[in-house]
Parts: sequence; C-alpha cells; structure tokens
Amino acid sequence: MSKIKELKEQRTKLLLDAQKLVTKKDVTKEDRAQSAAMVADVDLIDEQIALEERIAKDQSEQRSAGRPPRSQPGEGTTAADETRAAEKAAFTDYLKYGKRDTNVLREQRDLTTANTGVVIAQDFMGTIIEAQKAWGQLTVAVGQKKTRNGEPLKVAEVNDVAQVSTVIGEAVAVTEADPTFTGFINNVDFLSTGLIKISLAELEDSYFDLDSWIRTAFGKRIARGLSNLIVTGSGSGNFQSIITGATAGVTSAAPTALGYEDFVGLYSKLDPAYVATASWVMNSVSRGLLLGVLDSFGRPLFVPSVNTDTLDTILGRPVVISQYHPNVAAGVVGAVQFGSLTDSYVLRTAGDVSILRLNERYADTGEVGFIGYHRNSCFITDAGTHPLINLTQHS
Repeated sequence: MSKIKELKEQRTKLLLDAQKLVTKKDVTKEDRAQSAAMVADVDLIDEQIALEERIAKDQSEQRSAGRPPRSQPGEGTTAADETRAAEKAAFTDYLKYGKRDTNVLREQRDLTTANTGVVIAQDFMGTIIEAQKAWGQLTVAVGQKKTRNGEPLKVAEVNDVAQVSTVIGEAVAVTEADPTFTGFINNVDFLSTGLIKISLAELEDSYFDLDSWIRTAFGKRIARGLSNLIVTGSGSGNFQSIITGATAGVTSAAPTALGYEDFVGLYSKLDPAYVATASWVMNSVSRGLLLGVLDSFGRPLFVPSVNTDTLDTILGRPVVISQYHPNVAAGVVGAVQFGSLTDSYVLRTAGDVSILRLNERYADTGEVGFIGYHRNSCFITDAGTHPLINLTQHS
C-alpha cells in the first residue's frame, strides 16, 4: 500500500503545483503549457493507482483463499539481479578509485567478430511497457442497476411536484389531484471486447502471465467502451447519451473559455433538491481551462483535493472526469454538466462479464483465442424536474 500512498501524494502535489502556475501574477504561455502537462500526468497517475489497488485486492483474495499471492512481473530478487547489483557496485569502485574486482570485472580485450554482438548475452526487461489512456470516473459515478439477466426492464417515473397541500373550507369537497406517472421499457445490448489470439508456444514460453494480462486488458476495454457509450449513446437506443438526455441549462459567456459566471449560472439553475448529491462532469482538457479561473473574491474556482480519497471540487461540489466528454468549443453542448448523476442516469449490468478461452477453435494452428462478453444498457431517469443540466458554449 506504500506505493499507492506515494502515488496519491504525487497526484495531489501535481495538481497543487499546476494550480499555482496559473494563479500567480503574470502567467505566461509556458506556465499554462506546463500546467496542462501536469494535469495530463495526473490522469496517468489515476490509472496507475487503480491498477495498484486492483493488484493489492487480488493478492488479498489469494491470501484469504490460502494461496500465496501471484507475483507480478519484475517482483522478487533473482540470482541474476544479485549478479547485476554486484557488477554495478564493482564498476562504480573502478570508476571512482581505480579498483578492479577481478571476480566481477574481468579484463576486456579487443575481440571483434564478423557479426557484432553474437557473443553478447541478452537481458530482458521484466515489465511490459503498456500504452495508457484514461477513461474517467463516469462509469462508477452514475446510478448502478444489476439484474440477473437481460430480460426487459420496466422503469416507472412519477412527477408530483406541482401538487401541494391547500387550505379548504370546512365541509368542502376535496378535488382530485392525481400524480403524473410515466414509464418505459429498457433492453440490454450484447457487447464484446474483441478477439485476442495467442499461439500455444508463446503462452508456454512467455516470461509474463499472459492469461492474467488479457483479463486485465479486457477489463480496461470494457471500461473505455462503457464510458464512451454513456456519453455518445448507441444506434440501438439501448444506450442513451447522458448529454443529449440532459436538459439545457445556461449558455457560456465566451465561446472557447470557461468563466466563474458560467458555473454560478449552472449551480443556480439546478433545483436545490439535487444540489446535495450533484457533481460537475467534464474532461481533463476542460478541467485544465479552469486552473487559472478565479471567483469574485479572487480565490481559485477549481480546488484540487488535498485528501487523496476525495474528488476535486468546484463551488463545494465534486468534479467527475469523463474523458469522452467533448472539449470546449463554440456552440458545443455538454462540455460541462452539473447535476445529480445517481438521480439522472443509470448504468444497467445484466449478469456477469464472461471471458471465453477458445481452445478447440484454433487448435489446428496451435493457437488459443480469448473473447470477453458483457451485457449492458444505460438510460436517463428524469421524471420532470431535470436532475442534470448542460452548459452550452456561446456560438
């Protein structure tokens, strides 16, 4: 857990340093560029924290089951590691003091061969360099609905806010005031991670636990796919866009910038019944535009969290990063949203994620296939008082 704590402390320091760069006097273009780079690094650290927490959880489950934790690539000290450490120490002594340990550093003569490097042994880096792309926090911030299977789900909504208790005279008949009920049927879509094929020889010879790595990769594919579908929706209609399903709130003062008055306008537009559970939603680029924005008292509008277990805030409400939300541009709708995500949107998961290992299908070519399947849908839940509103950029 010490590594996780170190990453979280590094994340907090980066955000604070990035904010200091753009809130000081005489901010330069270079300051803003450096601040934006720091914010991008924060997203990568968030992904690393999530991965480290997953590994810690997996190891804890292994211990609970009475099995030793699976070692991760690069962990542990081998004889080769000790040899390299001894060589490094001996080489340092040779450079500093001219001492040469003949048991470690042997005499090197000018030996050349027809093919340079033939007699040089190769080492191997014990980690896979994996490309990273953040998907944000939206999939866990919206409302969640787990169903046993994918059968049609009936969703009921009611709007009774227009009805109030009124004064009537004694012995006067009461008038009918029925609530307004509406509803719809939700169906799930069948989604796939795509196919990965690996030869049996590579599975046997690989330095890495490829089975485990594929499961982790599929989990990231699912998270990226669901994050994208929540924002953009799908042609089937079973994934409703969180942007097109939200209500128009206010129009920004500037086409390509975000200002204090824009956030005050959104905050004021949302019904107070939803403010207590409301969040701001935007991508990391839009968040970067806020680092130099001040409120009417000269204080930073965007407040990075000093507690690594809580989210950053604007006007006291948390900021949820969604990397598939659009960038700020003239006329764009929904680059920034404000509202109660749990009251306005639901991610439905039908059954469990399935990962199939295809042993027989590719047996004739000596390969194994892996495919991940999951069933999900998403829908807007707005009974009429609009729990989620959009910022529309000025044209």
